Formats: sequence, structure tokens, C-alpha cells
Amino acid sequence: MMKKKTPLTSQTFSRLITLLLSIVVLAPMSGGAAQAQRRRRGARVIPDKIERRAAQPAPVAQASSAADWYTQGTFAPVQRVALTLVNDLPYDRINNPVVITPNQVPMLRGAHELSITLVDPALNARPEPSGRQRAQEGAHGRLGETSGRSFDYQLDDLDKDGIWDELFFMADMKAKESKTIYVYLGFQQRGWNPHRTHAAVASYMRHIVPFWESEHVGWKLWYPTATR
Repeated sequence: MMKKKTPLTSQTFSRLITLLLSIVVLAPMSGGAAQAQRRRRGARVIPDKIERRAAQPAPVAQASSAADWYTQGTFAPVQRVALTLVNDLPYDRINNPVVITPNQVPMLRGAHELSITLVDPALNARPEPSGRQRAQEGAHGRLGETSGRSFDYQLDDLDKDGIWDELFFMADMKAKESKTIYVYLGFQQRGWNPHRTHAAVASYMRHIVPFWESEHVGWKLWYPTATR
């Protein structure tokens, strides 16, 4: 007799993706800083699954080379965190939600939103924008990149204490794929997120009801006396 299959929900998807968070501080350095680097390197956090894997930190000679490090314009970070995402499912997953907490990656705890840049090294880097594009996008428009492509994310403050609780982003993954992305640390204010949602508690001068809309859904709350 065939067993009844349990439907896969978005929560199940989040559990099934294994985040092997390989925390590696890499920077061009020498002397005492390099010794501190060796002590920090190699820590792993494996949420959801109990696994033990031998850490394989990069040798110091490799760490001193910045050839594979992401840059954007004058932004040249000196610290990064490697995150390995694993899709355990036998099919592709598009726009899969990924949530990372400070407990999983203590190095990111308390980091300011403008000091985090997420980069997929497998994607094509953005070319240098034209003068017209820079004039349209202003001071926050992305500049030419090297060694990967930055992508959008958000920091969610779930308990409203002013400190973010989750780093959230979307990832496309092939069946059974493992991919590494990097969180680069350093002040960097460029990068417009697409305007996908809009919400407001409307005033009577423009709208008579609260509303919320996104690229997929629109919502309005009409009160019984709203049109009187």
C-alpha cells in the first residue's frame, strides 16, 4: 500500500535546505594579525542537522591574495564570511527563502545593514554603469563589480528591539546543488532594492482606507462608514 505523501510547505523547504555556514575570516595581513587569523579560522555552524565535518581553512598564503575578492567601485572589503547552501531535494528550487540568525553566524551579530554585502561568486559581475545610468540612479546606484555579483537581502527585527534577528534572502538552486556565497563586511551604501511593496495608513486627503500592495497582491480595508 502506498503511503500518503505529506505536502511540502514553505516551512518544510526552509528546513530541508542545509546551511553549512563556514565562518572564515580572510584578509591580506601579516604578523600578529595573521596569527589571530589562524585562531579564528575554521569554525563551522551546521543548523538543522547534526553533522561534524573537518574544517579545511585556506592556507595563509592563499588568504593574503585578494584576486578572488569582490569589489565594487572603490569598495574593497577585507573581511568575509563564507556560507555554503545545500539543496537536499531532487528538483530545482526557484526563489527559495533562506533565513540565517546571529546564533548561526555570531560574527554578524549586531552588524549594521550598510556594512553587509551578499555576493554570489558564480554570477556575472555587473559592468561599469554608463554616465546616464549613474545620473538616474544617483549616489546609491551599483558600480562596476569584480569576482561575483551582489544580490538583495533584508534584516528583520522580529521583536522590535532595534536589533535585527534574521538575515533573509532568496536563492535559486539546482537539484542536489551546493553553492557558496559570501557575506562581505565593511561600510557600503550602494545598491537599490527593487520596489516590490508599498504600504500606507492613508490620510483622508488622498485615500480613505489603509492599503497594502505588492507586485503580486493588493489589499485594502474598507470600513462600513468609509464612504460617508
